[in-house]
Amino acid sequence: MRITVDFLKNKNACKEAIDLFVANLSAEQDGMELGIIIDKLMAADKFNWANWLLIQMMTPVQCVQYAINAAELVLPIFEKDQPNDNRPRLAIATAKAYLSNPADDTLAQARADYEAALDAVLWGAVVWGS
Repeated sequence: MRITVDFLKNKNACKEAIDLFVANLSAEQDGMELGIIIDKLMAADKFNWANWLLIQMMTPVQCVQYAINAAELVLPIFEKDQPNDNRPRLAIATAKAYLSNPADDTLAQARADYEAALDAVLWGAVVWGS
C-alpha cells in the first residue's frame, strides 16, 4: 500500500511524523510504500511510530487480535511480579470472547476488563518503579 501525506493527515498523524515523512520523499514522489516506511521508522528507532502506522492499516477485528497477541507476549513478565493479579489475563480472555461473539455485552465486558487491566499495569509500574 502506498502512504501519502493526505493519508497521514486523515489519520491525524502528528506534525513531527508528517514532517519526517515529507523529508524522506523525493521531489517526484507523492507517497511511499508501507514496507519502506516501516523499515525507515525501525532504522530511526521510531518503533512506536511504526506500530501506530501498522495499526492504522488494520480493521477493528485485526486491532483486537493484535492487542491480544501483544498482551500475551508480556503477560508472563507481569505475572512474575504480580502473581495474584489476574486482571490482565481476564482482559485477554474477554477480548477473545468478544472476537468469538462480537455483541454489545461482550464488547462492554471486554472494555471494562481492559480498563481494570490497564489500572493493574499502570499501578504496577508505579509500585515497581518500572
